[in-house]
Amino acid sequence: MQTERLPYLDYARVFAAYLVIFGHLLPEDNHIPRYYIYAFHMPFFFLVSGMLHKLNGTIQWKKYLRTIGIPLLFFNLFYFFFVNPFYFRYIYIGELVVGNYFEALISGFPRLWYGILGEGNLPSGVTWFLLVLLWCKLMMDIIHNHKKTGWILFVFLFVLTIGLHVKFLWIRNAMMAFPFYYIGNRYRKKIEQIVFKPKALLYAGICFFLLVALVSYNGRVSVSAVSFGSKEVPFLIRFSLFYINSFIGSMMMLFVSTCFKSNRIITYLATSLITILGMQAIFNDPYRLLCPPDNYLITLPLAILILFVCASIHWLIMKYIPFVLGKTNANK
Repeated sequence: MQTERLPYLDYARVFAAYLVIFGHLLPEDNHIPRYYIYAFHMPFFFLVSGMLHKLNGTIQWKKYLRTIGIPLLFFNLFYFFFVNPFYFRYIYIGELVVGNYFEALISGFPRLWYGILGEGNLPSGVTWFLLVLLWCKLMMDIIHNHKKTGWILFVFLFVLTIGLHVKFLWIRNAMMAFPFYYIGNRYRKKIEQIVFKPKALLYAGICFFLLVALVSYNGRVSVSAVSFGSKEVPFLIRFSLFYINSFIGSMMMLFVSTCFKSNRIITYLATSLITILGMQAIFNDPYRLLCPPDNYLITLPLAILILFVCASIHWLIMKYIPFVLGKTNANK
């Protein structure tokens, strides 16, 4: 049974996915526009995921392990056994000299261990968001079914991971992202009342200028790196600005997206997002390592191309091996 699609959320997620790919094509030392993209793009995904979260009175362990856990496992096994050994052997040759496939494979085990701990990258580094999304979904269900106990658990984990910097299985990233997930789920109707008001583009423009002004002061943030902004800014200020900036940027995306009508291509891309976000690094990493940085004439259209290529990969997976994305022929 398919739920009715919300075109504005499809557009918003596709726009955000494009920004994710474009941001990953840019070098680490690119401050503009990388700082502004990172200010809100991942918080936006967690906000929208919260808006789409269906509460049914239970903690849906099996559903989440199937729809998130299986794809998480698939992408990381694929990268660990096929993609990363190739990178280690040929692309990273200046940093890591390996002689054959098995040597390249073995060299990935330390990265795997640190990635599991949350102190480095998973084999498919971009899939950290899936693990964080899994924690957010479980936390939302726990709070819904056991409100007092759930909030005590959240505060405990937040202090332990964010305050005391304890790293394990990306839970600290989930604690950083969960407020957006909760707000999206709890206040979806109010958010929709705001973004569907007339003059959406005017409000989006206001959000954009606020975002630019505040990010220019706060500096780069990152949910994956658990960074709330520049260390030159007092912690309480950069902590607050992170959530303010992220919410402003997310609202900007939603304002813009309400200006468009339903489109089959956008719907197709939106239904392919898990593969788009999970497979993008196959194309992003080689480009960033081998090609001249900051060439916007290449990166802007290239991000669109990668978006569609990954969507095509999603189509192939769904046609031949849908189970690796937690799907069956009945729920494609």
